[in-house]
Amino acid sequence: MSEKILQSEKRVGVHLKRTSLNGRHIALLVLLLVAGVTLGYQNRMSYEVGLGEEGDDLYIEGFYEPESNPYDVYRWSGQSGLIRFPGIGIPRAVTLRLRMNGARPEGVPLPRIVLELNGQKLSELTAEGQMKIYEFDVPGTMVGWSGDMELQIDSETFSPVGGDLRELGVMTDWAMIVPRDRGVVVPAPLPLASLVLAATIVCLPLTGKRLRSEVVVLAAIGLPVGAALLFAFHRIQAARWSWQLLLLVGAGYLGFIAWDGIVALRRSLREIRRLTLAILFLALVVQLALLAPQFDDGPNTWTYKNWMWYTNTVSLDKLYLEPWALAQPVYPPVSLYILHLIGRAYQGLGSPIPPPSQEPTPLLSLLIRLPGVICNVLLALAVFLCIQRWKGPRWAHLAMVLFALNPAVILHTTRLGQTDSIHSMFILLAIVCVTTKRPSLGWFLLSLAAAIRPQALLFVPLVLALTWRRSHWRGILNGVLATASTALVVLAPFIHLGTWVKVVEYFSGLARFHPWTTCNALNLWWVLGLGNRFADTTAPWWIPLPISGPLSYRTIGFSLLAMALLFVVWKVSDARDEADMWTTAAYAAFVVFMVPTKVHENYIYTVFPLLAMALFARRSTVVIYGVLSCTWLISNLMLHETAIIDLLDSRRIGMGPYSLWDLGMMLGALANTATLGYWTALLARRKGTDETESAFTRMSLAKRSDTDRS
Repeated sequence: MSEKILQSEKRVGVHLKRTSLNGRHIALLVLLLVAGVTLGYQNRMSYEVGLGEEGDDLYIEGFYEPESNPYDVYRWSGQSGLIRFPGIGIPRAVTLRLRMNGARPEGVPLPRIVLELNGQKLSELTAEGQMKIYEFDVPGTMVGWSGDMELQIDSETFSPVGGDLRELGVMTDWAMIVPRDRGVVVPAPLPLASLVLAATIVCLPLTGKRLRSEVVVLAAIGLPVGAALLFAFHRIQAARWSWQLLLLVGAGYLGFIAWDGIVALRRSLREIRRLTLAILFLALVVQLALLAPQFDDGPNTWTYKNWMWYTNTVSLDKLYLEPWALAQPVYPPVSLYILHLIGRAYQGLGSPIPPPSQEPTPLLSLLIRLPGVICNVLLALAVFLCIQRWKGPRWAHLAMVLFALNPAVILHTTRLGQTDSIHSMFILLAIVCVTTKRPSLGWFLLSLAAAIRPQALLFVPLVLALTWRRSHWRGILNGVLATASTALVVLAPFIHLGTWVKVVEYFSGLARFHPWTTCNALNLWWVLGLGNRFADTTAPWWIPLPISGPLSYRTIGFSLLAMALLFVVWKVSDARDEADMWTTAAYAAFVVFMVPTKVHENYIYTVFPLLAMALFARRSTVVIYGVLSCTWLISNLMLHETAIIDLLDSRRIGMGPYSLWDLGMMLGALANTATLGYWTALLARRKGTDETESAFTRMSLAKRSDTDRS
């Protein structure tokens, strides 16, 4: 097509030069953009937020509706009001000017006011009973590295007469920041990074394309000059618009790579056979039938229902910022987005979501568990589509059946109402994408998995090694951009409200959520702790260490996990074929279940779809799959079925405190620990390829070239 265009241009006498965009051009554009923004920040200007003016609600919080008199337009503050100055940069020193009025009715004393800037106390004063400009010198150290300023006004309040129920603080007209010296102003990092990332996301898909030289030159000059003018004269607005621009570009980039995945999926779906559809239908019917007796309630459905009620009735962001005792969230935002949409659909059917004091209705319970069931079926389909390409349809159908109708998997999703199939599906598809030279799509899916369940982050070393093996630096750069775009889109509601930092801090504190070495996982720590009922912290009684801290069981667990993941990276880097690669990936998932502290039994779910991808390549994988299926099924029954717990717990072993229940759980933990040792020995003994390009790499390249030709 490009040759035809060039020929047509020559015929009409048009001679245009074209430039092939490459990494050096992108780097030069980024440098010019940084220079333009930095130059714009050197314009000495004041920053004013006028309360009562149009659009002021974007920069304030804790103030009432605008009011006016013949002289002023203002807002009353409450007990605490917040005024934001985003993206002003990092100057050496500034002056804060604040026009306010502390007027009070007769007999009410003037209010005492405390001003805080970026969380640090700036001044304490008594406001006068008339409009007055207050001025304060602010050192550059109070601005902070973010380049943003937040002024908090804490005031004594009063209640006006006449039925007005408001608690009024002070009348505030405007707030202004004025630079106090002529030193160099460092640009605010967030707006600058947003523009650089947006430009990189736009340019990266164009690398290798031949563009008209005039377009390249215009972009190289116009973008830096435009950014300089924007930040020189509309700095606060530009700082706020920059992340919105990045959000728009990031969402467009994710849509572009998602469309690439949809096109590839459509080609793969042509390989589905009638037997495949029959197996999928059977798996769906079996799981829905097992859901029916449990529509009333389940161990996790009540908690999910409470989260759903809070997000639809109160606020999504407040669920993180003001943790609620009955529904403290332990999952990242995408899990709550899914529950929020399910709640909207349920309300659309004309039924209100039951409040925390009421149990979920049968229909709501079904809707909460349905996504997990659907992802179970989709995982079975993914297993079939991948295996049949290198093992044939017969083995692919058999592996599909053994996963889709695995009693442990079905019990986990239906009876217990767990949703681990959702993030596990994204992990499996991420591995598929990076091994078929679609790193952007792979990292997008892995980021989604991490935004559903945080344990997906532990698969980053595995996916990074596969990305390097297949796509090298270009693939890693695409992965970074896809990850950043996904994080931006996921956190967009919290960024808009200015609370995303607090949400990230909330999740960083969840590592201390459980004061146990193992919650209910039959892993290494269950064996060392002799079960989780006769040691109140489930810690090994013979090693007196704390659960958390610099030298603790948690530190030991994560040190072992780090060594195991390095071992995984080594083995997956020299995998001989796809079977070796999937076996190593499943081993990584099993290590995540067995080695760290504070792990639940549901963490083991991800092992099964990954191991099913290599189920019949080695006899050892069949043995491992069978053993883990048995131990997981038995542990789920013994942990959650009341009749089984009562029966086994009532039968004591000798005169000691242990029962048949303890014996069964310990045997399961020992079996899992032995399986970990056996699996580790198999991988350590496996010989990697000495060739420059392995059979696995040649196979993937052949598939990719066939796809490109089609």
